[in-house]
Amino acid sequence: MLKFSIIQDPHEALKDYVWFTTVLEDTKTPDSSFNYDVVPLGDVCITFPILTWSKEEKGPAGMSFLLVAGAMSKLMRVMVTPHQVLLMRLKPGAFQAMFGIPAHKVKNKVIYLDKLWGAEGKAWEKRLKEAPDTPTRIQVFEEGLIRHRAKFKAPDPYAAKAVDLMKQADGKMTLEELSYRLGYTDRQVERKFEDGLGLTPKEYQRVLRCRMLILRMLNRDFKDWSDLVADYGYFDQAHLINEFKAFMGMSPEKFLKKFDAKGKILESPLPGVRDETAFLGYEEESDPRPPEGFIPIDVESVARQSADFPEIQKHSLKDSTKGSAKPESPSDRPRKEDER
Repeated sequence: MLKFSIIQDPHEALKDYVWFTTVLEDTKTPDSSFNYDVVPLGDVCITFPILTWSKEEKGPAGMSFLLVAGAMSKLMRVMVTPHQVLLMRLKPGAFQAMFGIPAHKVKNKVIYLDKLWGAEGKAWEKRLKEAPDTPTRIQVFEEGLIRHRAKFKAPDPYAAKAVDLMKQADGKMTLEELSYRLGYTDRQVERKFEDGLGLTPKEYQRVLRCRMLILRMLNRDFKDWSDLVADYGYFDQAHLINEFKAFMGMSPEKFLKKFDAKGKILESPLPGVRDETAFLGYEEESDPRPPEGFIPIDVESVARQSADFPEIQKHSLKDSTKGSAKPESPSDRPRKEDER
């Protein structure tokens, strides 16, 4: 089963773009193989997985890929257990600033990074495959972004502010309230969410509330469902159940029963940090096929999504050398009367 072996702050040069860098590794325990349900984080990630079965056949780098995982609006099912995964979580607005296209273009997709950076992406992947050990691989992983840092645009600060406000309100803030706090129209806030995160405000609210619900449920930090209804702004218990089912593919009670029987939370080196609840491991034979509506992640699905990714969306680093765009300020926004 996978575990979080390293969780570290990003390099100083990347602090405006990356939440953290983490390494997951297979514990090589004698138990059965695992599938992983990945609860969406609402972030775009850059990831470099090395598949377990290919390591023995192909050497230390095995079969490995440099990938971009877009923000997800529904659960992912990882159908393989990697030997190792390097992962960087990007901050709101960072993907658009780095890659030159809105984040919603990669929503619910996992694609080869070279679809966005072409030869630059292939060269970065090659350097990762040639890295002799994990510390070197982490260094190369971050250097792939650092070497182009001067060419990135500045992330939209209002996209980050919108996310902060939503988190502070535990997902209970409406679009109208969010727009008022930011000084933007509803339509502008929706655009900033989709361009900066890849999700609409409503989708992000669902992601955030569902992740908080799962954390509370796994910690048994509630007396009954009415506690969770009140804490996270649902209309009633039926609203909570219906939204959870739409997101997770099953009712909250069924999810808890399934997890108690077969599920595990990945180990983490940081006490009290529970972001690892985004990865829920299940013994492979317990549920080999993901329910309808899940996003399956395996070698074939990544290759298929990459092949289907429109060529027009390819981005060259040369396109981002024109300088940083000035962030739009509330004073620049059109009045609602002007938008009609």
